Amino acid sequence: MVPDAGIAAIVLTNAGDGPAGNIADNMLQTIGAALKAAGEPSDAEIPDLSMYEGNYEVRPWGGEIAVRQWGEQLVVIEIPRPALDEAITKLEFDGDNAFTRLTDKGERREPWVFEIGAAGNAERILVHSIYYERID
Repeated sequence: MVPDAGIAAIVLTNAGDGPAGNIADNMLQTIGAALKAAGEPSDAEIPDLSMYEGNYEVRPWGGEIAVRQWGEQLVVIEIPRPALDEAITKLEFDGDNAFTRLTDKGERREPWVFEIGAAGNAERILVHSIYYERID
């Protein structure tokens, strides 16, 4: 737990000697760095983007991404993560289930389009003509 930052990590392993402590420390470092890089959310009216939150499988390269709301944007955290300074990607909401990736300088890049399922939550994301399927 990092009470000053308001974050905590819980790790479960299926072995008595699993490295849960090391994994938790790595998670906290990644999440802490990502939250710090994202800055504080604005006080403006914040839209509810929770329907897009989830973990998505990244094919054909493998791994996954965690998509979470941060203020009025979405953030994407790669799992396994790259270097700490590359751990977070910001997505700006454009409307109609579409977002645009922002660079560290706030420049707009490629679109990320979410497809919504019958239950009202995102089921996959179209990025660079490839679908990232929801896995949670």
